[in-house]
Amino acid sequence: MLLKNWLTPVQQMLVDQARNAGEGHFGSSVALHEENSFPDLPKGSIALIGFDDKAANLIRSELYLLSFPFGKCRIADLGNLRRENDSFVIPLLKELLQGKVLPILIGKEPERLRALFMAELQLLRSLKLALIDERMALLEKDPRTGKKGYLEDIGQLPAEKLFHLSLLGIQGHFLSAQQFEWLEKQDFDVMRLGAIREDITLAEPLLRDADLLAFHLSALKMSEAPGVKCATPNGLYAEEACQLARYAGMSDKLTAFSLFGLNPPLDRANQTAQLAAQIIWYFIEGVNRRVKDYPYSTSQMTEYIVPLPQENLQLSFWKSEKSGRWWLQMPLHAQQAEERHRLIPCSYRDYVEARSGELPDSIWRWLDKSK
Repeated sequence: MLLKNWLTPVQQMLVDQARNAGEGHFGSSVALHEENSFPDLPKGSIALIGFDDKAANLIRSELYLLSFPFGKCRIADLGNLRRENDSFVIPLLKELLQGKVLPILIGKEPERLRALFMAELQLLRSLKLALIDERMALLEKDPRTGKKGYLEDIGQLPAEKLFHLSLLGIQGHFLSAQQFEWLEKQDFDVMRLGAIREDITLAEPLLRDADLLAFHLSALKMSEAPGVKCATPNGLYAEEACQLARYAGMSDKLTAFSLFGLNPPLDRANQTAQLAAQIIWYFIEGVNRRVKDYPYSTSQMTEYIVPLPQENLQLSFWKSEKSGRWWLQMPLHAQQAEERHRLIPCSYRDYVEARSGELPDSIWRWLDKSK
């Protein structure tokens, strides 16, 4: 596939802005898809792709003005999608993923998440999705769009395809009883806004475990991000949003990122576009700090065994010698077909609680899945 035929070049006005940004700035440091040139995309590079032209262009215009301390990262701005239907977008994203290029999709409508998920699913047997949003856009109409929730099609996939879903930043007053019961039945993880506020570090294992991250700007407080439809008074602070994005970027397992929800006519002084650009910047900083300790094997890891005689269990926790991060090994009777999901990211606090005989709910959920 000739990728350039699927994408419109970056607008000349933005190309000029990028080139005039000055040395050491994002715009002057990334490769751009221009009228007469298309960037090379070597393995390990990052590709920025826009949908909903106005929203995407507003975000990239703010991103270009930021600094570029990412010496190890090869980043290309491929412009915007020519068409946005799934049959058009999925082959494009699949080709990027096959080439080990990490796509970052930016724009307005969350429905583009489905195309990214399905492109990943053509390459992997099953996926783990992390979603940062104030609502769970599944099982009922999303008031922000007036349409069915953008998770509806993904959420109805069988467990062997959507292996796990982690919802972060959810606000309890938006979670219906039906949605809560469905999440409980599926053994999915929910980290509500209050839990993130109490200890944001506990979000890191959930993000480290994801193949794909989707970030809806509605997860932010109205005062932080006014430029979204149906903005609400509660939500993440800007600093928390950037920290979550950085955690996700640091995961060797994560291969794609989508940020959506910007509605330019509602934005004040481009405040939300600026924050969206900064969220992307911190995600890329995380990618730049990857240490390649995703546990394909347990070499360069230290094992800590925790016996739980009252449960007739013996748990193996593993600590990376490179990063100090922790994983939990699932029991041997877990499905062989899901070998890549056998080592589950966890926190040091999970290990301490297990050692004291108290298993966290997150570990119980994974033990249930492994049966």
